[in-house]
Amino acid sequence: MANDSSDKDFHGKTAEDIVPLARDGNTEAKYIMKKVSNNIAILIMNLIFTFDPDTIVIGGGLSEAFDIIYPYIDEYLNENFPEEFRKKFKIVKNELAGDVGLLGSLGIKSKGRDHTLKAVIFDHDGVMVFSENAHRLAFTNVIKKHFNKELTDGQYKFFFQGRTDHDGFKNYLENIGQPIQKIDTLISESSQEYITTYAQRVSPNMEAIELIKKLHDLNIPIGIATSSSRREVETSLRVFNIERCIDTCITANEIVHGKPSPEIYIITATRMNILPDECLIIEDTPVGITAAKEAGAKCLAITTTHASPQLSEADYIRGELNEDDILGIMQRKTK
Repeated sequence: MANDSSDKDFHGKTAEDIVPLARDGNTEAKYIMKKVSNNIAILIMNLIFTFDPDTIVIGGGLSEAFDIIYPYIDEYLNENFPEEFRKKFKIVKNELAGDVGLLGSLGIKSKGRDHTLKAVIFDHDGVMVFSENAHRLAFTNVIKKHFNKELTDGQYKFFFQGRTDHDGFKNYLENIGQPIQKIDTLISESSQEYITTYAQRVSPNMEAIELIKKLHDLNIPIGIATSSSRREVETSLRVFNIERCIDTCITANEIVHGKPSPEIYIITATRMNILPDECLIIEDTPVGITAAKEAGAKCLAITTTHASPQLSEADYIRGELNEDDILGIMQRKTK
C-alpha cells in the first residue's frame, strides 16, 4: 500500500520537484524514479534490438537526473541482458546541451564502422524554398502590430533564422522584456500571413526540388526536418507536387527542442528506420549544421542564406545542389 500512496502523494509533481527528494533519500521519490528508470530501460532495449548502436545518450530533462536514474537503468538491463550482450553498448549523459531528443530524451550513436549513406534529409527554408524574406516580413508585421517595434535584420537572424517559431518568439520577447503569454497568437498570425502571401513571397529552389524527384526515382529514402510548421511545409509539397517523394516529414509541430538540438534529425532518421549516421543532411544555417552533426550525421551546407565561412562546421559546402555530387558523397565509405 505504501507504493500506491506514493503515486498519489506526488501526483502533479514535476521532475524538478521529485529528483531533489530522491537525492535526499525520500522513499516515495526514489520509488517513482525507479519506475521511470525501468520504463526508460525498456525503451533502451528496443533501441538496441532495432539499431544495434554502441552508445545510448540520455539527454533532455532526464540528463539532470542522470545520477539518480542510471543505477536503476543499469540494474534493469543487467537483469534482462546476458553479460556479454550488455558489454556491447554504453550509456552516457549528453554533456553538450542537455536536450538530445529521440523519444524526448534518448539519443543513439552507432558503431564506428565503414558504411555508405542510405538516405537524404532536407531542411525546408533556405534549402527547398527561398522563403527567408517571407518569414522575416511575417514576423516583422506581427511584432509591429503587437508591440509597435521594428524587427531588425540582425534580430531576425539571431532570434528566428533556422529556429522554430516558438523558440524565436520566446527568445525575442525575453530580450525586449515582454511576457511570453502571447506566443501562440504570434505564431498563428505570422504563419497565416506566410501562407496567405506564399505565392508572392516564396519561390522554389528548383535544384533541390529536382534532386528530390531524382532521389525518389532511385528509391533513396528522403526525409524533411524543419523548424517550420507542418502547414507551411505541406503547402510547399503540394505546390511543387512532391508529396509522393517524401518518406518522412518532421516539423516544429512534432518536436520539443528546436535546432541546434539534434532532436529533429534523430527522430527523422528513426522514423525512416535508419541510423542518423547513415544520413546525408542538407542544411543552410549554422544552427542546422550543429543539429545535424550532433545527431551524428554527415552534413552538406549550401550557401543560399549564409556565406561559406559561417558554414564551416559542415562536412561539405556547396554553392549549388547537383545529383552526381550528392550520389558520389553517398557512395563514399564513411565512419
